[in-house]
Amino acid sequence: MRKNKTWALLLVMVFVMSLVVAPGVQARRVGFYFDRITTGIPIYPLQLGYVYHRDFGLDLEMDGPQDLFMASDGSLYIADTGNSRILKTDRWGKLLATYGSRETAQLNKPQGVFVNDKGEVIVADTGNKRVVIFHADGSVKSILRPPESVLLGNDFNYEPTKVIEDHRGYIYVVNADSYRGIMLLDGNGTFRGFFGANKVGFSLKRVLINMFATEAQKQKFARTLPTPHSNMYLHESGYIYTTTQYDKEKQIKKLNVVGEDVYNKVSEKNFYGFPVVRTGIYRPAFVDLTVNEKGIISAIDAANGIVLQYDDTQDLLLAFGSKGEEKGSFGYPSSIVGDEDGFLYVLDKDRNNVQVFRPTQFAHMVHEASELYADGLYKEAAEPWREVLKYNTNYGLAHRGLGKMHLKLEEFDKALKEFRLAGDRQGYSDAYANIRYWYVKQNFSRVVFGIFLSLVLIALAIKGAKWVMNQEWEKSNIVVQTLQMLLLIMFNPAEGFWQLKRNNRGRVDVAVVLMVLVFVVRVFNIQATSYQLWASYNAETANLFNEVIRIFLMWALWCVANYAVGAIAEGEAFFKDVMMSSAYATGPYLFFSWPLTLLTHILTRSEKSWVDSANIALLWWCAILIVLGVQYTHNYEPKKTLATVGVSIFTMLVIAGLIGLAYALTMHTVEFVREVIIEVAIRA
Repeated sequence: MRKNKTWALLLVMVFVMSLVVAPGVQARRVGFYFDRITTGIPIYPLQLGYVYHRDFGLDLEMDGPQDLFMASDGSLYIADTGNSRILKTDRWGKLLATYGSRETAQLNKPQGVFVNDKGEVIVADTGNKRVVIFHADGSVKSILRPPESVLLGNDFNYEPTKVIEDHRGYIYVVNADSYRGIMLLDGNGTFRGFFGANKVGFSLKRVLINMFATEAQKQKFARTLPTPHSNMYLHESGYIYTTTQYDKEKQIKKLNVVGEDVYNKVSEKNFYGFPVVRTGIYRPAFVDLTVNEKGIISAIDAANGIVLQYDDTQDLLLAFGSKGEEKGSFGYPSSIVGDEDGFLYVLDKDRNNVQVFRPTQFAHMVHEASELYADGLYKEAAEPWREVLKYNTNYGLAHRGLGKMHLKLEEFDKALKEFRLAGDRQGYSDAYANIRYWYVKQNFSRVVFGIFLSLVLIALAIKGAKWVMNQEWEKSNIVVQTLQMLLLIMFNPAEGFWQLKRNNRGRVDVAVVLMVLVFVVRVFNIQATSYQLWASYNAETANLFNEVIRIFLMWALWCVANYAVGAIAEGEAFFKDVMMSSAYATGPYLFFSWPLTLLTHILTRSEKSWVDSANIALLWWCAILIVLGVQYTHNYEPKKTLATVGVSIFTMLVIAGLIGLAYALTMHTVEFVREVIIEVAIRA
């Protein structure tokens, strides 16, 4: 009767804790959103920034145009690739001139065009493997043949796709599929070197191959090469902005005179507002960009038919467009330019036209506030940000700007609120650090008392643990017995696992309850971690079902795999022994992880590494106890223990793969049967 009451009490506690820490449902705030279903991009303004104004180009009969350039006099130059010509038009699409006829220099599939301050038209004549420079009147100034240099190698293939010229007369050429960077030529076409080469990111696989593979084996693996640039833009400040369409991150770069990227300074922003998801990252495919005099970047995501606008600190400001046939949508946007009035001209390769987009009042307010914010004038930017929020209550950058303003004015509580609305954990942490500083300064005696009280609680916990360990097993209830075994295994695993197996001091039902408690503690840790220390997997992104799979399915797979391997390898453990040893090994996590979670509420983001290190130590502690449990329950030597653990993990992967295969085949069969039924019903 006493045991039944104890179990009932435990179950009620678990149920109540599950209700308390269960993920809540957040209300959707009013604002403007991308379509989450088709793009997966959340809470970014779409409708308000730019609107369709007009279009032109159908009467020009273009065929797959790939580049657009606006000269200083406002005229437009279009690389009409399919028709092998360069078109010069005014802003309304009226044809003014054509370059590349047979009378001058016949072009072949040109993909890039640039006009310098002299009015000279520089063309990347891709099909003819050359760069052609025309005078303003259409006559040929010079033809730059494929450069020659020992640095290029014998297998070098010259196919220029984009071209620009700096104030020195040096020409920068993007060569198709060239991984070595942008080619730098002088005015005579002499090769001067490579500029702004992309880098290959770290790969553990590549390191292991280089360390252990033979030369013959290395030859079988494909070489990992940097991705080539897709386009570039010369800014009036002298910086060269580039896009790299196939890069996983850092697709936009701002290169200084030595080719060093000075734009991607914050690693968390290297995905440009696109969310990282557990199945991969939703990436854009930037093929071109333009930059205004204030450094605001407008970049084309050709894969999704979206134009995205960023400030000089990688923050997403505005976005517009979509894939489609209607006005304001794109087939395959290939190039973009902007004029002095803020209008954006987007060239569409598939629809063979140019669409013009007009900035709205909202865009003007965002740009004004963003420029003041970038200059550090947070107080002056506050009023424009408030106007922005009247149009879009979810505009995170506006809340961040107001947070910066309140932080500067030492209004830390207001700053805390704004940073939370902005989703800015670093700003939130900075505001909290100031609140904590002033609280400690003004309430030093309370802080000292709090520290003293914490030490007293720790001392009482230690004393309580000693009391538990001193209790007689037979006279203790199940809770005390379970605590006693958990503590014994934590601090004396050899004795603990011996008592668990040989003296039958473990119970299968208790093991199940312990795993339920592990689940509850895990959910509590996710939900109760302070906002400033949130990781990418947090209370807003966590999935309760995934946590069930993560804990209970993994535990089940481990028990089955380890028991099966142990049975083959002459282990002495029964299935229940494997269940109990792995469940009782979770003591460090059950005892110490939730206090660490509570501790996050007094720490700042700069102190996050302390908690992370402690949590990693707890996981390693549990893992070591599980390995020792395998050794003592199966009665193995250390070497055989490690081999058994390794084979058990491999077996888990095999079982998981078989389950996934069976699920896929079952779903395929169900779908086939469903289609057959539908077909029979239609024919009947």
